Amino acid sequence: MSKTLRNPAHDPAMRYLTGLHREVYAHVLRTPGARELIARTAVQLRSLADEVPRGHLVRLTVACLGGL
Repeated sequence: MSKTLRNPAHDPAMRYLTGLHREVYAHVLRTPGARELIARTAVQLRSLADEVPRGHLVRLTVACLGGL
């Protein structure tokens, strides 16, 4: 299972689109194991949120290579 999602910037037709474009969204989700990776991340974030005192911020940051 991949720990890295497909990079749309590797496809010249998508290089200047964003994650808000339907084509980019579909491209990333076609990564083998993508939905499972997202589901596991959500479970881990929920578990983390349960450990944080009420009123404190939990932030999940997702980075993009930006075509690199």
